[in-house]
Amino acid sequence: MPDATYKDLKLFVPESLLSRLMDDRDLMLQVLEACLPDLRNNLERFREQLAAGDVKEARRTVHSIKGSAQNSDLRALAALTLEIEDSLKEGDEGFARAKVGELADVIENTIREIQGYFPELG
Repeated sequence: MPDATYKDLKLFVPESLLSRLMDDRDLMLQVLEACLPDLRNNLERFREQLAAGDVKEARRTVHSIKGSAQNSDLRALAALTLEIEDSLKEGDEGFARAKVGELADVIENTIREIQGYFPELG
């Protein structure tokens, strides 16, 4: 059986995040309000850094996306960014470039899913 990939994971696990935040829904909304714009901003920064050939900064940026995803229980996004970060560590810039479209899709799908749970974030 092949290893699981980000496609096998949920985009957002609200129950887990809420539990880690001691069932404080307001705090959960604050965390997500801070996270969502950063995802889009960091995606754009990541694209620009790859286009400029700045692999070191691209790796830092994808690491930031991964951290935000992990902190917010955005499991598929966390797994995909880990794959991309690992590829950049190994010097495989081509893999990272090939995954930019998927990364953008996962970010947008994740944001839509979160907004489905919390329409006030739309």
